[in-house]
Amino acid sequence: MNRKIILSSVIMVFVFSSSLKAQKFQFGIHAMPLLNYVTTEDQDVETASKLKFGFGLITQYNFTDRYSFATGVDILNRAGDISLRDTTGSYSAGFVNIPILLKMRSNEVGYMTYFAKFGGGLSFKTSEKVEFNPEFDKNKVEELDYYISPLNITFAIGGGVEYNLGGSTSLVAELTYNRSLVDNFSSDNIYLTSDAKYKLDYIALMVGIIF
Repeated sequence: MNRKIILSSVIMVFVFSSSLKAQKFQFGIHAMPLLNYVTTEDQDVETASKLKFGFGLITQYNFTDRYSFATGVDILNRAGDISLRDTTGSYSAGFVNIPILLKMRSNEVGYMTYFAKFGGGLSFKTSEKVEFNPEFDKNKVEELDYYISPLNITFAIGGGVEYNLGGSTSLVAELTYNRSLVDNFSSDNIYLTSDAKYKLDYIALMVGIIF
């Protein structure tokens, strides 16, 4: 992964969070498995999902008791398979994602608080690995500089629960659906249909702790 991109993203979150009032600001960490899959309107393809993992930092600004602005930094591994014209392409990439979400919470019931989230995210690619089966003949087919687009924009919606451990510290678990809003694959890839769009979507199960 591009360490400069990751470091810059982490610094940006800390700079933003340091300007907020202490009583309204929460910070945390999380890990999450991602169920990745490819969606497309191309009826001639077969796709396969892949399980990958991610982790990151949580930044939460509580502007009321029940509403928050949620952001942070996610380090994500994205992947998916596409089979078309007797060729299977196995695509995987690393991304740094900056989520931008509105979080709405219920009143606390016992030690539990329920919440919903919606918004989006901006992702920057940090690595890429693509394999074709059968392998293409490099004397006949030109290898591209990239097969997965370097920038991704997503829509996200989900919900979860928080379990209060005392004070402002809580365990958190949430499930989110993340839909790409742009084509995630290079249009110069001869193994794909040029007028079709292929998107890397994912469902994430996040578990973490906020302070």
